Amino acid sequence: MEEFFEVSTRAYTPAWFEPGIRYTLRQNSEISVYGSVFRSNALGYRSGPVEKAPGVFRVVFVGDSWTYGMGVDAEESFPFQFERLANQALAGLTTVEAWSLALPAYNTMNEVTALEVFLDRLDPDAVVLCPTSNDNDSSPTVVPVGAMKRLVGRSQDLFGWDHSVVYKLRFVNSPGYMARWRKAFSEMKRTERYLKDLDTPFVLFFVARWNETFVHHMVRESGIDAPYVVTPEDLTQGDWRGPPPWYHGTPKCYEVFARIIQRLLATELGWPKVEESSDFLAVASYRQPPLEDSLEPLDELLRTRSESQLNVDYEPKKGRIRACVGQMDCMTGVMGRAATFVFKRSPGASRVLIKLERAPGDTLKLYPQRISATIVTSRADSETSIVMAGTGDHGSMLELPIPESARVGDGFDIEVRAERAAVGEGDHVLRSATILRIWQAR
Repeated sequence: MEEFFEVSTRAYTPAWFEPGIRYTLRQNSEISVYGSVFRSNALGYRSGPVEKAPGVFRVVFVGDSWTYGMGVDAEESFPFQFERLANQALAGLTTVEAWSLALPAYNTMNEVTALEVFLDRLDPDAVVLCPTSNDNDSSPTVVPVGAMKRLVGRSQDLFGWDHSVVYKLRFVNSPGYMARWRKAFSEMKRTERYLKDLDTPFVLFFVARWNETFVHHMVRESGIDAPYVVTPEDLTQGDWRGPPPWYHGTPKCYEVFARIIQRLLATELGWPKVEESSDFLAVASYRQPPLEDSLEPLDELLRTRSESQLNVDYEPKKGRIRACVGQMDCMTGVMGRAATFVFKRSPGASRVLIKLERAPGDTLKLYPQRISATIVTSRADSETSIVMAGTGDHGSMLELPIPESARVGDGFDIEVRAERAAVGEGDHVLRSATILRIWQAR
């Protein structure tokens, strides 16, 4: 992840005109990033001219690094491979243009905002929204040198949280994790609704490491009516996966993606039928989710995934950091004003203990200050706080009862907050306290 950010220097600029977009590429600039050299357009994306030529059928692809095509040239990404395939199939009938409204680290909120803001300029004839399985993460910040950074501190994200988070796990029954996905799917539904009012065809292409059952449940719950496809997870592994450091799709992988989308849009738009030349091209498309009785219940799916992915403790000095989702330095335990952790309930545990000490560096004027902690479950909460002193023993301890409604193996969140944070000597990293260890006890 750090390599991802380091190589982005001078590539980006903040979207000062609309904070919901967060950032774009530097407009009308020669850019070398992620192994590709290209010229950005007037809106700050790796795509063609903004103005649509007469007689062109423009398909706007909205997404993140998978849609952008991290690690490959633009023409090898799946939107532009789709353009090539569609024009071959429609030769003499119409001219199709793909327009890529996609950037690495965009989340669902960035994507739908960018589409809404640029809709009149782009004038799409169809829209393909391409969510990925980490689109409920917070998006990064662009710092003055034009690079993306995830900063320790407290910065409200577009999901309404007072700090940013990045999950190291997928499809678990963490209350916060699921609340963020429900908001994301609600935004997809809102996008579907206003595009329908504009009579603009809209489809969903769920790309990169999704659990198909999870998608079906969330589509049903959110009331999405648009046609959709869930890409097979096998297409993101083995020979289909690009080399380090990007680990995204290969050009061959993206060609399969392009053919799947071509088949989906051909059905919706009445274009010539696309022959299924491989097993991957036979992947099902849906106008509505399968019957609920035919699917594994969502609660069971999340519980099973939680059992295999979630930890019962956090201890940075011993490398047990999977539970840390931010916003803090998970490797050292230094937090800004707020941090979130995700755990599963351990057998026999009735309480959570949090061991803290004062933040490193010249930060003594922060204290005394109140540090609070809250356990959030799907059914009940538990909270407590302490006042961390500025003198004497460095260490402090928080203790919280685990709500009885949390079953063994269930996921729960812990949110830790400080009243204030300050930068230390020699850097501009906000810090309020150091979390040494979080564990469960009887």
